[in-house]
Amino acid sequence: MATVRYNGVTLPYAMHSSFNQEAVPDESGTDWTLMKFDISVSCVVGVDYIRLLLPDLEGASNPDSAAAIMNLVRVRLLQRRKTLSVVVNGVELIPARMNNQPGTVDAKNGPIPQSCLVTELSSETFMVSFHIIAHYWQNLREGVTQDLVLRNTNGGAVISNRWTEMVDMDDCMKSTKTRNGTFTIRSDNRQGLIADLLRAQMAVVGIPDGYLRKSSRYEISADGLSVKYSITDEEYFKPPPAGVYRAQGTFTMTTSKLGVFTYAECRVKLTGTQSNSLTPQNRLVQLAVGMAAQKVYIAGAKTLAEDKQKGKGFSMLESANVAVEMWENSVTVSIRAMVQKGKKRIDGVSFAPDAYLKNAAVTKVPGCEGPRPRPTYYDRGTAGIILQAAAYYDPSLENTQLAGGTGYAISPLAEVTSKTNAQMNRGQVPGAAGREGENV
Repeated sequence: MATVRYNGVTLPYAMHSSFNQEAVPDESGTDWTLMKFDISVSCVVGVDYIRLLLPDLEGASNPDSAAAIMNLVRVRLLQRRKTLSVVVNGVELIPARMNNQPGTVDAKNGPIPQSCLVTELSSETFMVSFHIIAHYWQNLREGVTQDLVLRNTNGGAVISNRWTEMVDMDDCMKSTKTRNGTFTIRSDNRQGLIADLLRAQMAVVGIPDGYLRKSSRYEISADGLSVKYSITDEEYFKPPPAGVYRAQGTFTMTTSKLGVFTYAECRVKLTGTQSNSLTPQNRLVQLAVGMAAQKVYIAGAKTLAEDKQKGKGFSMLESANVAVEMWENSVTVSIRAMVQKGKKRIDGVSFAPDAYLKNAAVTKVPGCEGPRPRPTYYDRGTAGIILQAAAYYDPSLENTQLAGGTGYAISPLAEVTSKTNAQMNRGQVPGAAGREGENV
């Protein structure tokens, strides 16, 4: 016989029609995250057992019929997130609450009653059939104590963090790296944390060298326990200036008929963050003007050294334009000037076709007859980027997080690759776990 108690209702002499325990894995099927308790019991109760059935009715008048008791029992047993206890031969089968903290929720926003069927057998007796599902984390690190009580204690708030990584290389060998993942917390975590407070530890990774962060997307699940994230980094040809989040621009040289006059024009567009304190708009204007002016100035000189030593070379300003976005932190600068012809320019345009022949990867002027440059799989792009899966993870461990931070403070964290600093850093990387024990 078992004694089942839920939300203040005790079902005495209950007969288990089922008491299933199922290990619930993370979404990848790699690690055990929770234990699912699927319990169905039945018991026969009479009016004379009302004090045993509902001990908290002490002092209240007894219901005068089985029907009144049935209504009271059904309402209580169908409420969610209340304390659950199943005792068989003096042994508690439900993991104990953590450090006697308040709250009755399980690890997955439960327990969740499934059904309560009350069948009247007579005017004074009835049968209760009750089905409930609950999820708990049984701490394997603590094991079974001397009093044979399974503990639901001393584990981290996060029970899993799994992700996929993908690198896409376009026809010009430009790489885009994307990480899509989900981390999940337990609703009965003793720190009282909500999922998004752990975003910095679980879902923020650094930007690899040679890449810029293109987008970061975070989505909280409807139950509030999981955060889905998607982080995309895009390879760059040239990095933007320090403090600038996006840089665009073109440099153009044109010549008049017969090459009498040569013009250089530079257009620069810089965009900063939406926080004006981080990237003030006036600072963006200064940077853009300086970059455009320097480019046009250099185009007008034969060489910088010659220009400094002999005072030769010139850039005669023809027009300049500065445009500042009113409602976005973005500026555009355009400068056009007449410049001096250079020795290496043909009709005033400084692009010599023989430059192509100096490229070891191409033996002829680009055309259908020439060899194609080989893909740069091994010397750029993803050469230094290793696609990483999450390590095996034990939720018994506390404060497991991304490297670079402590506790649960939200702070920028760096990309990590070594074993000692890997994300979820207390497990073993899949494929490498055969060398030594897990969680050493």
